[in-house]
Amino acid sequence: MIVACHLSSLPPVSYTSHEEPINGMAMRTIRVREETKARLDDLKDHPADTCDSIICRLIDSIYDDEPLTREEIEGIKVSEADIQAGRFRSLEEISREPGDDLVVR
Repeated sequence: MIVACHLSSLPPVSYTSHEEPINGMAMRTIRVREETKARLDDLKDHPADTCDSIICRLIDSIYDDEPLTREEIEGIKVSEADIQAGRFRSLEEISREPGDDLVVR
């Protein structure tokens, strides 16, 4: 699908669809505020990037291709409980141990 970004003062939820495919692909026109279009333009990796490629990259970035396992989630919960109960040591405390040449300032 090709998404064309047009500047408009209409609400960003407005869109129209075109029944005729362009280059064999369905096309939708979305209306975005000028500020939104400028922000999309700022996200271009290359001057030839399209709004479609930027939007796809943004959508892809919110999906985690390596979601946490149940064991990892449980480990995080245990760690959070340890922190809340005060069962932790600061980096400064750990760095004072003999044999540790890391100096925290």
